[in-house]
Amino acid sequence: MRNSSNKIFYSALGAAVLLAAVVAANVVCAFLYARHDMTADKLYTLSDNSRKVLAKLDTPVTLRFYYSKSSKDMPLFLKNYARQVEDLLAEYRQAGKGKITVAKFDPQPDSDAEDAAMLDGVSGQQLPSGDKIYLGLAASCLDSTTALPFLSAERESLLEYDITSAIASVARPTKPVIGVMSALPVFGSQAPPMMMGQMDPSRNQPAWVFIDELKKRYEVKDIPLEAKEIAPDVSVLLLIHPCGVSEATEFAIDQFLLRGGKLAAFLDPKSYLAQMAASKSPMSGQQPANTSSDMKQLLQAWGVKFDAAMTIGDLEFGRRIEQPRQLTFLNVLDVTRKGIDKHDILTAQLNKLTLPFAGFFTGEPAAGLKRTVLLKTTKDSAPVAAATCDNPELVFRNFKADPDEYDLAISLVGKFKTAFPDGPPGEKPKDGKTPDFLKESKTPSMVVLVADSDMLSDQAGVQTRNILGQKLVMLINDNLKFGENVVDALGGDSDLIGIRGREAVSRPFERVNEIRAQAERQYKERVVGLEESLRETQRKLNELQRQKTGDQRFIMSPEQERELKNFQAKQNEVRKELKEVRKQLRSNIDSLENRLKWINIALVPALVILFGLGFGIVRKRRSSAR
Repeated sequence: MRNSSNKIFYSALGAAVLLAAVVAANVVCAFLYARHDMTADKLYTLSDNSRKVLAKLDTPVTLRFYYSKSSKDMPLFLKNYARQVEDLLAEYRQAGKGKITVAKFDPQPDSDAEDAAMLDGVSGQQLPSGDKIYLGLAASCLDSTTALPFLSAERESLLEYDITSAIASVARPTKPVIGVMSALPVFGSQAPPMMMGQMDPSRNQPAWVFIDELKKRYEVKDIPLEAKEIAPDVSVLLLIHPCGVSEATEFAIDQFLLRGGKLAAFLDPKSYLAQMAASKSPMSGQQPANTSSDMKQLLQAWGVKFDAAMTIGDLEFGRRIEQPRQLTFLNVLDVTRKGIDKHDILTAQLNKLTLPFAGFFTGEPAAGLKRTVLLKTTKDSAPVAAATCDNPELVFRNFKADPDEYDLAISLVGKFKTAFPDGPPGEKPKDGKTPDFLKESKTPSMVVLVADSDMLSDQAGVQTRNILGQKLVMLINDNLKFGENVVDALGGDSDLIGIRGREAVSRPFERVNEIRAQAERQYKERVVGLEESLRETQRKLNELQRQKTGDQRFIMSPEQERELKNFQAKQNEVRKELKEVRKQLRSNIDSLENRLKWINIALVPALVILFGLGFGIVRKRRSSAR
């Protein structure tokens, strides 16, 4: 009895000591602000890229956190998120080593804290009760302030990027200048005042989210398509569907690059945004839509080929549309990790990109240039004429994949040579002398070429929601991240790339896509074969009909009746076989997905159970041996 009491006593004592040790460890860790992040992507730990940005600070930055902590109307999920924000701000203060100061405010109605929030650009969110709540942040350095008006929990995975970006923007004395040249309304569009009453108000469009995001960190200039010179203060030139640029403008771009500028060109063989804009224009019936863009002279000098009349289709990356019926849009590409360069800083942390009606690049780079493929198709791809690419059924029926992979985006690095060795186009030598111009860059430069421009648009990359009266932009893929990565790398803000890439996005099952593509190849081949058989039967019926004369045309001959029955039988056969192929396709995909789900759900618990059983068996054997 005494032994039993001793065991209970010592067990209780051990549990109490363990509990005390855990509590003490938590107190010490809280005092020293030490913790361990066990998430796969370390989402709650300050990244190395943020630490690099903080290490470059030479002037203190103040982070003012506005949170309605005492408000009873503050939703519970926002209270929990606010604690997470506070934890992250503590990490910034610790990593800043004296260069980061965090100030916390609780804005109450008619208080000094509320006035300070309004001055900093942090706006209160109106609740149904009429009261306002605050959950925002302002970063300031000297006379510069950048506000994050509302920290939404839905942008949790981008929280670190938003804060680090705000710090970098206020700490930079002057913002780099980004020039944007585009035939699309990237800066927004507004109907002429004289036509406001006659036109749809929805034609007044805001600037693209991509442009608004760039304006937070850069000075963004609108460069006209007919520009004959690029201003000297422009450090990065961004071309988004530069449709119809003249040789004189190409020469200006050429000289900009040779004097040390950086260039990113988003070209397009089929811009659906340009086509939509042309269809809504009152003049749309009088002129063709400018849906394709190219830079023939420059690309030729760089050793790059781009056919502006051809798009690319891909059986594996093609967009699957379920409504109103199952359909594969081969020319709308959802590029997964399989087609993304995992090693280049521009793309290493991207997971999915959507490129509608993209083109492709071929050719060998000119001497002195290094070419890197950033995005590419699979080997189940093939060129498709841009004139027919928006007819998914026609494209699918005529599609024949080839074993080649096609480049969707590339970068060129090195010393560039002029594409105009004879000097400015259209200018005659004066007094027998050619005007001075640059023939080769003195230092290495960089050009990024992307075979699609619509990917940067709001329609292709974002969703907007209204939360508590605040317009919130949500990324639906990595399109805008890729565009910003390109500008940040060219503009010298490459440390922000690694932070932006930490967002947790959906990672599609690549094996599922491969099975689907394989099944669709078989399905398409069977469709083509059966349709050919049906066309042959229809041809025989037409031939028998032509042989009749007069009133006989309305009477079916025995031969026609046989052919008609044959035709109907083949139709039924086609429907049955296609139904069986679709059924088998769904069965293969569902089976694989179910196996993967059960592995994800059951594997870890099964391993824990097996470990526990093994540990128990070993312990029992040791006890028996004693």
